Amino acid sequence: MDLHQGHIMNTQQFEEFKQQLQHLNSQQLKVLQGEIDGNLESDKRTVLTDEELNALNDLFS
Repeated sequence: MDLHQGHIMNTQQFEEFKQQLQHLNSQQLKVLQGEIDGNLESDKRTVLTDEELNALNDLFS
């Protein structure tokens, strides 16, 4: 599975990925969980889009 940044998995790729998870040991799953949690946290930090931030900036300048 060759995924590049910004590439979206199709349903079949995602299902294959989920099946591959069964072959990981506990430590590998914990590392993956940490990566996932980190990605979810960074998504939460993006409250406003750049466009919204620019609009707010224009209002106050």
